[in-house]
Amino acid sequence: MPKQLRWLVIAAAVIVVAALVVLFRGCRWQSARPAEDFSAQDVLVESPDLAVRLISVGGTAHTGYTDWACLLECRERGGCRAGVRMKIEYLSNGEAEVLFLSGVFNAEKGEEMRLSRPQRPATAVDEVEKITIEVVSTYRPDAPRPTPII
Repeated sequence: MPKQLRWLVIAAAVIVVAALVVLFRGCRWQSARPAEDFSAQDVLVESPDLAVRLISVGGTAHTGYTDWACLLECRERGGCRAGVRMKIEYLSNGEAEVLFLSGVFNAEKGEEMRLSRPQRPATAVDEVEKITIEVVSTYRPDAPRPTPII
């Protein structure tokens, strides 16, 4: 093979590889859409130990983070007084993702309760698929408080 032809083949191969890299990265960048505000009300909620009704779950997109918030209504006859861990299953750019929120509910029947937290980096949410609420501790409002250890 003549020397000029060899360099021409090498140059063509380099151009093809560079074009494929640019095409691949361009497709990835286009598929990852930026985070936007979102809200959902019709989401499956599993809460075997605490009667609640979902009011809404949503997020506000900020530069660098998404601020998640979940609003629930207490449906327990004696009120909702529990430490909870919430698992939110959602789709982001077609991929299954999970977010956990933790907190304490202290509400009478019919009152609203809120769990929230920021998520970094900002996340695009296609759809919230399911929310699972696990009670990790319960308490009575008239129960004595433990003495804090300092």
